[in-house]
Amino acid sequence: MVRLANITVLLLDGTTVAFKDATLLEVAKNCLSHPLANSNPILLQIREDYKLYFNTDLFRSWIQKEVDIEELLNQVKVDDLVRNKVDVIEPNFSVEAGALWLQKDNICYLDNDDSYVVTKKDDRFVFFLD
Repeated sequence: MVRLANITVLLLDGTTVAFKDATLLEVAKNCLSHPLANSNPILLQIREDYKLYFNTDLFRSWIQKEVDIEELLNQVKVDDLVRNKVDVIEPNFSVEAGALWLQKDNICYLDNDDSYVVTKKDDRFVFFLD
C-alpha cells in the first residue's frame, strides 16, 4: 500500500520545499534530481515527529532496490540534526566546532563516512541552523 503524505524537505541553507500528497519515493527521487539536488537536501520531515536525514547514497540505494525500506529507515531516522558550537574533545577523537551530527535519542553521531564518532548530546550542541 502506497501512503501519501505531506513531506517537507529542509535544505542546507535553511529553506524548505513542501510536497503535498506525495510518496516518500517521489520526494526522494526529486531530491536526487536537478534542480533540487543542487540545493543540498538535508532532512525530510513527515509530520512534526518523523525526521529522515537525507543521506544521498542510502536513498539512491533504496530507489535502486539495493536496500529495503526498513533498512533505510533504520539508518536515516533521526530526532534532529545538530552542530557542535565548540570543539568536541574526547579521549579518542576531537571534532572542530560547526560539524554536522545526527541526533538519535540522547546520542550524537558525527556525519562522516570516514570515521564512526559518537558522543552524548549536551550543551555543546545546538540545532544545525542556529
